Amino acid sequence: TLRGEAGVVHHFSDRLEGRIALGLAQTRSRDDFGNRDFTLLLLDGAREVERLALRGRSADDARAWLAAAVGRARAGGVPELEWPDYDLPAFPSGADGVMEPDGRALEVLEAWFADGALLLEAIRAAETSASEVRCWPHHFDIATLLTFPVGDEDTRYVGIGLSPGDESRAGPYWYVNGWPHPDPETLPEPPHPGEWNTEGWVGGVLGAAPILDVAEADAQGAAVAGFLQDAVARMKDVVLGGADAP
Repeated sequence: TLRGEAGVVHHFSDRLEGRIALGLAQTRSRDDFGNRDFTLLLLDGAREVERLALRGRSADDARAWLAAAVGRARAGGVPELEWPDYDLPAFPSGADGVMEPDGRALEVLEAWFADGALLLEAIRAAETSASEVRCWPHHFDIATLLTFPVGDEDTRYVGIGLSPGDESRAGPYWYVNGWPHPDPETLPEPPHPGEWNTEGWVGGVLGAAPILDVAEADAQGAAVAGFLQDAVARMKDVVLGGADAP
């Protein structure tokens, strides 16, 4: 997470070519904190290779630019990029419609993701099995994944993340889920101060309202951290079910 000139940067793919990664940033000048833009970055590790301001451009424009930028970065031909093969929400104005994001909405998104990244990085530092913190494009959630090999062929997982909202919940929410999918009938008491979600997916969830009801920022962070610690411990017990894991 970068603050200052770049409001927030999250990699969501490192499979383009070697260490080249794709990122999104909300940028602003240091003396104009009310002005937000939406920028596509091509990164090599932490180094910025190229950037494209997305305001006034279409998704097709962005894809064409990205293909050309990747070609330049790897000193080869322009690759043919295709849309992912998983379902994504429809672009509000169509693939050829231009992007005109609301500045205030970007500011709110930045605050949630920047604070979320700090909490998730703290979990990653404490959990040896945690993956890097990523922003996943199919749901646009920022998350880390705990991996627990059990025996020779069995692997179990606990996912911890922050969603900006989706078809299941209109606003931002924190979640902790597991694999294999838990049986709702066997869940313990819900993690405090959240609840169990059992519609569509099974896991602990903490919505925005209980967080925003807390006035002080430090207390908000403490409430979320407490929920995550409690929910992760409970989900580990559920998915591991007494199995030995490293």
